[in-house]
Amino acid sequence: MELISKVKISCFRSIKDDELTGIKNFPTLAGLNNSGKSNYIRALNLFFNGEVEPQLGFNFSRDYYRADIGGL
Repeated sequence: MELISKVKISCFRSIKDDELTGIKNFPTLAGLNNSGKSNYIRALNLFFNGEVEPQLGFNFSRDYYRADIGGL
């Protein structure tokens, strides 16, 4: 039984705009340190439970994606 088949995350912490497709029964997130793996889990937790981490709600200044613009 496939519960989640696709995840699209935009403007959340370090994730500007990304889509995960082809999710099967046992998905695995793998990547380098500090590449945003935990932010995918936090985004799913926010969607399903209304909080980023247990007992920690969404905070716009911390959780909304911000692009740093230099030279201005």
